[in-house]
Amino acid sequence: MRTLGRSTTPRPTPAAFSSEASNSAAVTCMGGSAMNRTLVLYLNVSSAGMEPFAAQLSREVEKYTSDHLKAVLARDMALGLVRPDLEIRQAAFWINSLYIIFVASLVSKHFSVRMREYLEIRGRMTNGVIEEHLQRTVELIRRFLAPATG
Repeated sequence: MRTLGRSTTPRPTPAAFSSEASNSAAVTCMGGSAMNRTLVLYLNVSSAGMEPFAAQLSREVEKYTSDHLKAVLARDMALGLVRPDLEIRQAAFWINSLYIIFVASLVSKHFSVRMREYLEIRGRMTNGVIEEHLQRTVELIRRFLAPATG
C-alpha cells in the first residue's frame, strides 16, 4: 500500500503467489495499530464524506498497484507461468479486488460478518484462521492464473 508517495508497508505481490508472498500478505493484514489506521483510511476513502480527497489519494495508491500487478502478470505470462489467454487488465483488477475485500474483512465489522458468513467461519478469527483462508484464496488465484496442463 502506498500513501502520498511514500511506502508504508511491505507490498504483497498477489501475482507471484509464492508461499512467502502469501505469508507476507497475512503478516501485512495483521500488522499493528498503525497499519490498521492506514487500512481504515484506505477503506474509508470510498465513503461519500471523503469525495474531495478520494480522487488524488485513490489515483496515487491505485496507479502504483495497478502498474505493478499488470507488469508482474505480463512478465509471468511471457515466462509461461501464467495462462496465455489471460486478459491482464481484468486479472489485475480481479486479484486486487480480492485482496482489498480480504483486508476490508479484517478491519470492518460489516465485511467481517460477510467473510464469516460466506466462508462459514465459526469461533474466533485467529491468525491461524486468517492464514488458512488467505492460503485458500491464494490457491484459487494460482489455479485461475495457471496455464492449462495436458
